[in-house]
Amino acid sequence: MRVARHVGYGDVAPVTPLGRLVAVGPMGRAGSRLLGTVTGSFSSWPAQVFAREDDGRPPGSSSPGAS
Repeated sequence: MRVARHVGYGDVAPVTPLGRLVAVGPMGRAGSRLLGTVTGSFSSWPAQVFAREDDGRPPGSSSPGAS
């Protein structure tokens, strides 16, 4: 777990237990946001494909109102 939670290149890292606890917060939030972004982009892709199939448009085409 040390590699997954390092702060940088190892030159500056929290040493005390309180410092490590404080550092976990921003890293946890950033990790969950990244995971949410990736998951959301992958899950929106099938929805777009199925919506295009319902409209009868070929894949890769723009929406009907777009120019």
